[in-house]
Amino acid sequence: CMDYIDRCTDYEIDLIRRNAIRTGKVRQLYSAGQMNYFLPDDVPMPGSGRKIAVIMHLYYPELFDFCHDYAFNIPSYADLYITCSNPDKLETIVGRFADVKTHKTEYRLVNNRGQDISALLIGARDIFNMDYDYIAFVHDKMSFYGTIDQRAGEGFRDLIFDSILKSEGYIENVIQLLEKNPHIGLLTPAFPMSG
Repeated sequence: CMDYIDRCTDYEIDLIRRNAIRTGKVRQLYSAGQMNYFLPDDVPMPGSGRKIAVIMHLYYPELFDFCHDYAFNIPSYADLYITCSNPDKLETIVGRFADVKTHKTEYRLVNNRGQDISALLIGARDIFNMDYDYIAFVHDKMSFYGTIDQRAGEGFRDLIFDSILKSEGYIENVIQLLEKNPHIGLLTPAFPMSG
């Protein structure tokens, strides 16, 4: 319906969006607005030139290599902040991520309270007051091996990382989507689909 109004009328579509955002519930807007976006990951996009921060919280040493591989997809003009709650693990992370080329990489030791949410909202809170156009947050995710939930947890982890850091082209497409639709405000990974 919104697409039709936007394409076929001269009505200012942003008036509808602003009113819906002001008066609606987020979950209802998401469902009713069909706000799922499927973006290409291999389309070469020009660098947006926007100031971007990526906050990555790491906890599981078994996933450091996995997260390291995704860190290579972060555009070289972006800043990377890595948080961890253990000094020994953080030292390992610093060595492991030394070859990732971003504009700036900063490592932070955070308290182990509240896991990834505390790392974001307390350990990285000052980043939100910096002059960034866009901030992405990703954290490792692991289910205990040998349990029924192991594969579902791995699928959720893969979904999180593919939805945020799939490739540099994908990241640029996310930025372009946000640029074209400033009222979106926030994008999150899709809900995991498992049996």
